[in-house]
Amino acid sequence: MESTKRAKLSQETPADAAPTPAPALQLVIGNRNYSSWSLRAWLLVRLMKPPEPFKVTVLPMFTTEWANDIQSYCGSRRVPVLLDSGAAAPVPQPPGSTASGLEGVNVAVTVWDSVAIMNHLEDRFPGRTVPWPEGAHNLAFARSIVAEMHSGFLAVREKLPQNIKLIDPVALKAKREGRHVSETDPLSTLDDRKLKEQVGRLIQIFEECIRKSGGPWLFGTIFTVPDVFFAPVALRFLAYGARVPAATDEWMHAIYQHEAVQDWCQDALAETQTITFIDDLHSAATSPLTLG
Repeated sequence: MESTKRAKLSQETPADAAPTPAPALQLVIGNRNYSSWSLRAWLLVRLMKPPEPFKVTVLPMFTTEWANDIQSYCGSRRVPVLLDSGAAAPVPQPPGSTASGLEGVNVAVTVWDSVAIMNHLEDRFPGRTVPWPEGAHNLAFARSIVAEMHSGFLAVREKLPQNIKLIDPVALKAKREGRHVSETDPLSTLDDRKLKEQVGRLIQIFEECIRKSGGPWLFGTIFTVPDVFFAPVALRFLAYGARVPAATDEWMHAIYQHEAVQDWCQDALAETQTITFIDDLHSAATSPLTLG
């Protein structure tokens, strides 16, 4: 379970009680509203079974403090970053070196990049992490689309950045109840060729997965790693009002209604920092995917 600073007075530890050990896992993320890769890593940690306590450190992005703050955690200067004190080990030293003062000192293992974090969790907590689909063909397909998501869809990331505050639950409900449905094909309104192609490819992936598995998740009745990696895409499409085929629409809403995703979204809505160049990129009313 995620460790937060929102402790209640009624839950204070009695003076004679043994101190609660600090969580072994610390996840460093960016703003919940905007950081899609942070969401992926957070879901990977949050959905372990049984739950593993973890601490979250949020570093507001695009601030004057950002460069120094993230540099102190990771040389890549990108989120997410996972620090695992439960896997602490001595830092490798050059032969004969005594310059660092860390000889023989156990230091938390640092892992950055969502795929590396996923691999680390699978090694550290076998059988407890978000599963992969079963079966050779499903597994090969799942690994391929996760890798495709990790390395591609740059136009989608640039033109349709994550902005959870654009999601309108009232409008979503009205749409699903049939009170506001546009017949416009959202792909026909895209001026950017690459963006149009990539949105089409994403829908192709979702439709193929659900057609083969029967849903409600991409690979059937179990929420798997591909659902984690494509969850931010579902939130993007909902935020910008994408009209998609029925099967993909059902999956997108299932993602949005997932308990963990709802927890993330509620925390995103509570954030006060805004990133103007993202907020000004597209308002809901001028979405390139057309509301409805």
